Amino acid sequence: MRDLTHLIRPAQPASRKPHPRLPLAAALLACGALAGCGSLLTGPLSLEEGWRMEATFLSESLIPAANFARQAEAPPPAVEYGGVTLQASVVPVDTASDAGTMGLNIEVRARNTSAETVRLPVRGCTVWPEFHDGAERTGDPVWVPRGACAQAPYEVVLAPGEEHAFGFHAYDVMLAQGVEDGRYYVTARFHHRNETLRLSAGSADVRLRVPNLAFRIRVEEGLTGGLSARVRVENRNPGAVRLEYGACAVGFELHRDAELAGKGIPLYPPRGHVCPDYLVIAGLAPGEVLEPREFEYRVSKRATQGVPRGVYHLAVTLNLNARTYRFPGGTVRVGR
Repeated sequence: MRDLTHLIRPAQPASRKPHPRLPLAAALLACGALAGCGSLLTGPLSLEEGWRMEATFLSESLIPAANFARQAEAPPPAVEYGGVTLQASVVPVDTASDAGTMGLNIEVRARNTSAETVRLPVRGCTVWPEFHDGAERTGDPVWVPRGACAQAPYEVVLAPGEEHAFGFHAYDVMLAQGVEDGRYYVTARFHHRNETLRLSAGSADVRLRVPNLAFRIRVEEGLTGGLSARVRVENRNPGAVRLEYGACAVGFELHRDAELAGKGIPLYPPRGHVCPDYLVIAGLAPGEVLEPREFEYRVSKRATQGVPRGVYHLAVTLNLNARTYRFPGGTVRVGR
């Protein structure tokens, strides 16, 4: 399975600004000592007093406007079965009426090409998709929908020349549970009453992350030690976007490498802090800025207890639309 995280580079150089309580001369001296004003943690968890980092990051403009995916290849020829022809396909769907919710529609169209009426018995949840990494579609799929089907079997009656569409709509948040950006080869499992047919539906290039968002990140030290982070998101798309996030959307991680690859060391808030279990769904209009309380995070100077001494790269994490974004926050040192 592909990594479901993403490192975003700054759109402009980060600024290291002195806290108002820090005299300017001392700030300039500290900046020189920090080799280009890279943030530095000393002691258990404390920046050179009075410093903060601010930077703006842009999500890649992966696709035009706010589209979600595009069909990568034409669907294969139709298959004849049970007196009808079955044609599978996958197409992107932008349900603009739902604040930018996007998805893929995996569809099987059954057409009666005979001169007689045909009865087509099917099971509930007639179309069930599989996403594969390779065009050969072998091995375990990368993604299939979760859960069981509660729909009862039924029958479709097709007059000569009549067509009926069976479909499955995979929303972006559904796909985020296991699908990374990239090209996928889709199989539509068609549940006929008697057997399951596996129909090739073509392929699609999936782009789950919302493009054209600007993230303003601020990391600041506390006067008594510890760190705080604040994230602001601006929609630079020509249309509205849908954003989903939870109570503890922002966090800190320590990494050994500048690419912030692999699993980082999380810095947790004080013991006893509870993260409520809820989901916020926000529609963001073009040019609108989102800066809710869920996009703030604070840890005390004790957050690095148990962390080996050394130099680390600080990452500010943001969980948005079932994706983890990582923003580089500078070089830090744990321990004296």
